[in-house]
Amino acid sequence: MAILTAAEIRARVSRGSPSLSESEFSDDWVEETRDLFMDALTAHKGVAYEPTTTVEKIRVSSYSNQIVLRWPKVTSVTSLVVNGTTIDSTAYEADESGVLYYFGGSFSPRYRATVTYVHGYTTAPAAALQACALFVERMAAAERSSATRDVSSQGFDGGGVTVYIRANADKGNLTAFADVNDLVAALPSYRPMFA
Repeated sequence: MAILTAAEIRARVSRGSPSLSESEFSDDWVEETRDLFMDALTAHKGVAYEPTTTVEKIRVSSYSNQIVLRWPKVTSVTSLVVNGTTIDSTAYEADESGVLYYFGGSFSPRYRATVTYVHGYTTAPAAALQACALFVERMAAAERSSATRDVSSQGFDGGGVTVYIRANADKGNLTAFADVNDLVAALPSYRPMFA
């Protein structure tokens, strides 16, 4: 996944500081950390942040001329094969939401379809790019110190408990870093409500 190169990430986060110096953090480390974040973000928000080709096998569940694809932001359908027969590309189209419409009748519940399509943002939102770069920077800082996550609350005057932010995507915290989570929260979610 090449949403931001290692050099682009360094340019975003290293202004005036050695936070991602190449001598300390190789391009491979930066790119692996970027990929880790972008994979998690894609799963969490239900959308790819760059054009991605997917081959999806679907069992048609009812009589219909529609197939709901797994991923939204569909930009093109490369092929549709139903029960081993390739369907002519003029007989179907998909909308951006991920619904494929077949103009040649309706599918039977016994049909199996294989759809090859391209989906995802053609240009990633600025908040996704900034969250990615910030995550890489925060992971680099964590590698240098024992502080690996942000504090959510802390007791004062005579005691108390320090509570740390924990990564839990189901509770809105994709990472253990509050600033990264704030950027992620600003992005729209494409996850289906029933998933």
